[in-house]
Amino acid sequence: MYGRMQLADYLVSNALQINNACLQRLSELEGELTAQDLRLLTTSTQQLLSCWQMLHWSVGRVPYRDAVKRLQLADRDLPVLDNPVSRAAEGLLKKNSDTKTRRTICRTRDVLLGQMTQARLDPDLAERLARVFQEESTCWRDYSLFRQISDDDLIVNGIVRAYAQGRRRCVHLVADKGAKDGVWNKPRKLKRGLAWVRHSVNHLELLRPSLSDVNKTRLWYLQKLGMNLVKQCELDEFMSAVAKLDMKAKSRRRITRVAAEHKQRILKQRQKLFPRCYGVKKGEFLDSIREDVNTLGLQQVVLLPMDKVRSGELG
Repeated sequence: MYGRMQLADYLVSNALQINNACLQRLSELEGELTAQDLRLLTTSTQQLLSCWQMLHWSVGRVPYRDAVKRLQLADRDLPVLDNPVSRAAEGLLKKNSDTKTRRTICRTRDVLLGQMTQARLDPDLAERLARVFQEESTCWRDYSLFRQISDDDLIVNGIVRAYAQGRRRCVHLVADKGAKDGVWNKPRKLKRGLAWVRHSVNHLELLRPSLSDVNKTRLWYLQKLGMNLVKQCELDEFMSAVAKLDMKAKSRRRITRVAAEHKQRILKQRQKLFPRCYGVKKGEFLDSIREDVNTLGLQQVVLLPMDKVRSGELG
């Protein structure tokens, strides 16, 4: 009869599975990374960052910062999957029926895309990424320190702290209307808010097998909120690029007007999403997560040594 497994063991087990999936894919790679590969690797780095966020106050500042630095460097190396210029232009076109304005947006989009050089994938990228995930695997395998961490430490200092940070930061992102040209005037706060929303999404995904209906619904809305914040980031990038273009004043005014309208739609959606994501205070959310972890019924597992490929030896 197995004893109850700690949440830390469950976290380590999931982190190793994420690492192993990436290492397996990189070991099988023939030619360049595909869009599917990039999506797996990008999502995995974000999930692992959220795992480390849960451990932050338990393992100490140095191991946490080393892990964040390692994973963020890997994330920066990965090419962007979806071109923000194209996606932002699609958003501007979506609700606009004026022919001249649509033509201006399309022409501007094409100019910006034409200025972008199609970056060739670094031939050493896969090898560098493999080293990152190998190092991650080593950290997660040497988890004797992790096993001393109580469920409550991971819940309170990890999951609930991320929720509280996201709630606090998104309050400002809902209230602050920003500049009138469609650009958010505090981009760092926007990106930090997005980072905390993503942590909460990844934490709830980790607990998905036992999530209550309330937290399943919360997860769905958090995913929508994350997409909403990404739209604002893409719009900002598009408008920053437009500001550098040499174009007629009338054309610039058309795009600025449409961008401001689009930003207002993004903000209105955000205002609707916020109470669905962060409608309860920290204490109530804490109680619900404790119940979900208890429902998970974790069982003790043994993390066995893995074969050559799964341990990251890309021979």
